[in-house]
Amino acid sequence: MIVILTILGSIFLLYLIQWKRTPRTLPPGPDPLPLIGNLHQFARLVPLKTFHDWHKKYGSIVGLTLGPRTLVILGTHAINKELLGGKGQIYSSRPYMPLVTDHMTGGLNTALIPYGERWKTHNRIHLALLNPRMARLYEGLVDFESRRLLTGICSTKDFSTVIYRYTASLILSLQYGKSVDVNDPMSRDFKEITHKFVKAIGAGNFLFECLPALQRIPPSIAPWIKESQGLHHSATTLFSSSAEKGVNAKEWNWSKYVRTLKDAHGMPEEELWYLMGILYEAATDTSVAILRFFIMACVLHPSAVEKAQKELDSVVGDSRLPKEEDMAQLPHVSVFINEVIRWRPATPEGIPRATSADDVYQGYHIPKDTTVIVNMWAMHMDPNVYDDPESFRPDRWIEKPDLPLGIFGYGRRACAGRHFAQTSLNSVVSRMLWAFSFSHSYENGRRVEIDPWDLEQHGASLRPGPFSADIRPRDASRRAVLEKGPNVDRGVEELLTQVDKEIS
Repeated sequence: MIVILTILGSIFLLYLIQWKRTPRTLPPGPDPLPLIGNLHQFARLVPLKTFHDWHKKYGSIVGLTLGPRTLVILGTHAINKELLGGKGQIYSSRPYMPLVTDHMTGGLNTALIPYGERWKTHNRIHLALLNPRMARLYEGLVDFESRRLLTGICSTKDFSTVIYRYTASLILSLQYGKSVDVNDPMSRDFKEITHKFVKAIGAGNFLFECLPALQRIPPSIAPWIKESQGLHHSATTLFSSSAEKGVNAKEWNWSKYVRTLKDAHGMPEEELWYLMGILYEAATDTSVAILRFFIMACVLHPSAVEKAQKELDSVVGDSRLPKEEDMAQLPHVSVFINEVIRWRPATPEGIPRATSADDVYQGYHIPKDTTVIVNMWAMHMDPNVYDDPESFRPDRWIEKPDLPLGIFGYGRRACAGRHFAQTSLNSVVSRMLWAFSFSHSYENGRRVEIDPWDLEQHGASLRPGPFSADIRPRDASRRAVLEKGPNVDRGVEELLTQVDKEIS
């Protein structure tokens, strides 16, 4: 009892001191309660809807307090570009989240490391693997795996599983020289770890991070701590064992190549394998969501599909698949991709940032160590930037080519893999539009409707709810091309060997 009272008393004093220190010039936001601030609202919020409503009520910058923490939510492209890009020296760090940073990732996850020399080293290694030149070298592998995807779409109604296999096999081939099928144990283990991590870093999961008393509870009686530590152990074991297989593989892969990089010299092996292993998370979760939203858009907006397909027919014809070099002549395909990403952003709040110094913006005081949330959903639904933002209208990008798109981030922490991600999306979207017709599926003679607002927010990720679609080859000529499938004689091993030759 004495221990409990001591803890409660400590909590009260801590929050009382923090409450007195809370700056009164924060941006406007929902009314806080004494001691806990807005923590009661975060405990039950649905971030996507709640944040959007707050922006409508309080403006493009929303300020809150979560116990001892200060938090601001940024809701326009202009503000994010000005702060995260223009003031990168202040807005490029990450908030300290004990459960995720310490227990779940052991301080090894590049995405969560504070801005500084260690993060710069990690980022240089990621850029060495994913810069524009390297992304071009991976086009052969993207071609091979996207052909496998097309074959899979032809043979099953379960397009979600086919899409996941594509993204997983593409990144695991690069990481460890291993092309995988859906039920491959390595793919399954990586998927499980990614699922848990993405859920943990969502904007609504701040309760543990904002209550210091919870952080002092011994792991032996705190199941959430034990679970997080177990996930970290599973991740490091998986990343290390997979890298060992990659190093011993015959063909070129990142596990071999990364050890030759200057920035990797002297880095503990566990950290090196971890910073490479987490690229799976970035490459699969977001891409799967984007491609599922793409299929949803194709079913719901046939006129936009028809316009892109006419362009493909004119440029590519019906006897071959589109290639990356065709994209310069396919503006309606490019804007279709842009509109899918804008219409349904797969990471509606991204990973929170943190200020490394005090700042004053528009007369508001934003203290050091403020958690900063980039509200991608509000940005992409801003009627001051996008006419009729809730409508799916790819032509808006033709009419206004300079429209902003923030999916790959801002400033110093912009996504290192954006060039590779764009190459992958170009390949899959252009080829699926070239190859297939999209329509509603039918069950027992009745059309199965799709609700575009049936959305699932899973931590940091936004996904469409379950839906079905009828996807089939557009005509006999395209069916014949699809039936050829990928060139199995030029498999992953040969393609990776070719990358090695190009690098050398």
